[in-house]
Amino acid sequence: MTSLEERLRSMIEAPRRRQRGQIPKEEVAEALIFQREFVHRAKNFNTGDISDCAESLEVLRNGKREARESRQMMWEDHYATQLHTEQARNEAAKLQKLRHETSMLTQLKSDSDKWNMAIDLRLVEYIQDTLSVASEDVKKTYFASVNKAGLPPLHRACKTNDMQLVKLLLKLGANLTTKDAMQKSVFHVLAEFRFTDLFRSVVLLLTEETKGILLGLDVNGYSLMHVAAANGSDDILTELLTNWRRDGMMTLVNLVTPDEKRTALHLAALSGQITCVELLLRMADAKADLCDKRGSNALHLALQQTFDIDNLPGSNPASVLHTCESGLSCLHTAIIKNFRQVTIALIRSGKVQVNAATRDGGWTPLHLAVITEEFDVIKELLTAGAMVDAVDTDGQTPLSQACLGGQLKIVCLLLDAVDTRTTFTQWAHKHSRDYVDFCRDRQLLRDIIARGADVNAKSMKLNTPMHFAAMNGNEVATQILLEYGASASVINEDKRSVVYLAKKWRHRSVEDLVRPPEDDERGDVHSSLSHHKRHCLDDDLPHQQVRRNELPTRGASRSRRRTA
Repeated sequence: MTSLEERLRSMIEAPRRRQRGQIPKEEVAEALIFQREFVHRAKNFNTGDISDCAESLEVLRNGKREARESRQMMWEDHYATQLHTEQARNEAAKLQKLRHETSMLTQLKSDSDKWNMAIDLRLVEYIQDTLSVASEDVKKTYFASVNKAGLPPLHRACKTNDMQLVKLLLKLGANLTTKDAMQKSVFHVLAEFRFTDLFRSVVLLLTEETKGILLGLDVNGYSLMHVAAANGSDDILTELLTNWRRDGMMTLVNLVTPDEKRTALHLAALSGQITCVELLLRMADAKADLCDKRGSNALHLALQQTFDIDNLPGSNPASVLHTCESGLSCLHTAIIKNFRQVTIALIRSGKVQVNAATRDGGWTPLHLAVITEEFDVIKELLTAGAMVDAVDTDGQTPLSQACLGGQLKIVCLLLDAVDTRTTFTQWAHKHSRDYVDFCRDRQLLRDIIARGADVNAKSMKLNTPMHFAAMNGNEVATQILLEYGASASVINEDKRSVVYLAKKWRHRSVEDLVRPPEDDERGDVHSSLSHHKRHCLDDDLPHQQVRRNELPTRGASRSRRRTA
C-alpha cells in the first residue's frame, strides 16, 4: 500500500483526467478567493465567559449586524468597482470619438466648415472653445451664412433638438429673427419637427421687437400655424392659440395659402391630425366652410383620410351641401370611403341631398351604397327618402346593381321599400328588366312575380323579360318566366324573337328552353328565311346525292354531309 506522500507525488507528476462532475482547480481557487474577500466569517467567542443571557444575546445581535453591514459594504465596493470600470470605459469611448471627430475637423480648411461640422456632430465643447474666441465680425458673418441646403447655423442646431447647443449659439450671437432660403424661421423648423420643449424654451427669449417673427410667412405662404397644423404639432398649436392669442395670432387661423387656397384647418384635415382639427374648431373658431382651389372644404379633405371626424359635419351647415369639381358631395365621398358612422351622421343631420347625382356617372348615394354593400347606409337612405328608381348614365337603377352583384338581402330591402311607397305592379312593369337581367334566385323571382310583376311587360323597344333573359343567358329567369306564362314567341321592335336572341348570343341552354316544337311555324322573319334556305337545300339534296355517287371513291369521305 502506497503512502500519502507517494500518492500526492503521483497526482502531481501524472494527474488523472478530470471526471465528469468535478470542479476545476482554477474555479476552486477563485471561489476560495471570493469567500475570503466577500463572505463574512463571524468571530469565535467563548460563551462560557458570559454569565448573563442578555449579554450573550446582545453579542450575537451585534455580530449579526456587523456581518450584515460588512457584507453590504463589500457589495457596495464591488458595484462601485464595476461602475467605475463602466464609467472609465464610457469616458474612453467618448474620448476616442472626440479624437476621431477632431481629426475630421482638422481636415477641413475654413473655420466655418469646421463649425458647421461641429453643429451637425453636436460638439458643444469644440464650438464653445473655438467660436467664442472669434471676433464679432466673424461671428456675425458666420451666423448669417447658409449651407448648400439654405439653412443658417441656428436652423441646423434646432433640427438636432439639442437645447444646450441652441442656447450656446444664441449666447454667442445668433439671431432668432434669421430666416433660411425658404423664408422659414427657426420656429417653423421646430413646429415642423414637433420639438415642443425646445420651442417653449426659445419662444421665451423673444422680445417685444422680435416677437413679430411668429407671424411671418415662408415663400409658399405657410404661416407658423399652417406648419403646426399640417405636421400634427398639437402642443405648439395650443401654445400659439393660448399664450400668443393677443399678439395677432388669430389672424392666421383663416389665412389661406396663395397657391392651393388652404387654411390651417384644411391642412390638418388633409393630413389626418385629429387633435389639431379639434383645437382649431374649439379654440379658434375656424371656418369649416372655406373651400380651397379645387372647391373642397375641410370635410371633403377629411374624408380623403382613414380616420373618422365628427366635429366638422355640425360645424357649418353649408359645408355638407357643397360639392367639389367632380360633383362629389360629402355624402358621396363618405360612402365611397366606407365611413359608415360619418355617413349615417350626415344623413340623420337632414342637411344633405340624398338624391343628388354625381357629374361623372350619375350615381346617387343609394347607387354608391348598393355598390359598396353598406346595408345600414341603405336603410338610412331609404328612411330619408332616397329614390329607388333613380337611373345613372348607364341606365341602371340601384335594384339592377344589387341583382348584378347577387346581393339578395339588399334586393329584398329595396323591394320592401317599393311596396311601401308606390304600387308595386306599376313599378315592376316599368323596371321588369332590372331583376330579370341579373337575378338568378328562384324564390326571389317567384316572390316578385307573385307581388304583381307583369311577365310580358314591354320596354320602349318592345323587349319583354324573356328577351332580356335570352340575351343575358339567364336560364333560371327563363324557367320561372315560362312557368308563370311568359310568351316566348313575341318579337321586339327589330323583329327579333327570343329564340333568335338566345341563338345569337350563343346561350344554348336558354335556346333549348324557348325553342318551339315546330321552328318554321313560330320563328320570326329571320328564322323563316333561314328555314327557307335550308328547305331549298333539302329539295336539292337528291340531285347532290346523285352527283356524289358519281364521284370517285377516294373523295367520298370528304364529301360526306356534316351533322350537328
